[in-house]
Amino acid sequence: MAALCYCMIALMRFLGSSLGLTVVFVPSLVSATVLYDGSSGSLPSAGWGWTYNSLGGGVVSGPSGGAVSLDTSIGHAIQAGWTLVSPVSIDRTAGAVVSWRSQVLAESHNQDNQRAGFSVTVIGSDLFGIEVAMWEDRIFVYNADTTFTPGEFVSFDTTDVADYHLAISGSSYNLSANGVQILTGALRNYSPFNPLYGVGNLIAIGDNTTRAASHFEWHRMSVVPEPMTLAALGLGALLVRRRRRR
Repeated sequence: MAALCYCMIALMRFLGSSLGLTVVFVPSLVSATVLYDGSSGSLPSAGWGWTYNSLGGGVVSGPSGGAVSLDTSIGHAIQAGWTLVSPVSIDRTAGAVVSWRSQVLAESHNQDNQRAGFSVTVIGSDLFGIEVAMWEDRIFVYNADTTFTPGEFVSFDTTDVADYHLAISGSSYNLSANGVQILTGALRNYSPFNPLYGVGNLIAIGDNTTRAASHFEWHRMSVVPEPMTLAALGLGALLVRRRRRR
């Protein structure tokens, strides 16, 4: 069945390419395991299984209006955020998608432009994953090196509320925002450079650096295993967008 699903997707993408279309699969939240939902009125650490960590402070507000707010903007030295070991295996061989809705209200960083005050980290079961960092006007990922230098990036307005889908499959990741792919690249293993990344199926969200700060709102998060199979079986939404003519 899995082989048939992959063949179906490959055929649809081939046909889309022939017609000048790009086919993007976005998993349906109906089939997802919900990891956090701010509309519940509960904090991530109250009933959802997340662990809140803070060094130096951080102001948690809410949830209000369906979102929890975390503010570390009083100073770059503050680090705060939530971590969770996913109850669903993030297996890059089978594939998985982690989806979330967030909004960056404010972000500041040192002049070296190396770090971001808000990031979402997804580590797979074999420690390969990716950390997505957000400024107010840019999204980038960190390289796996001693100082976590910025890697692939895209200009993007993160100050608007957006739905993000991070797909992990094989050796690659794909990040989409509101159904449009914005970043893709190779997965990283950060654990040799920081032991905190040495936990399989780990998901983290917040400010984990002393070189930046942020104020953000986090609405919800979910995870879907084997996203390509789900999409081929009709459990996902199919988005087709026409390529821009050059």
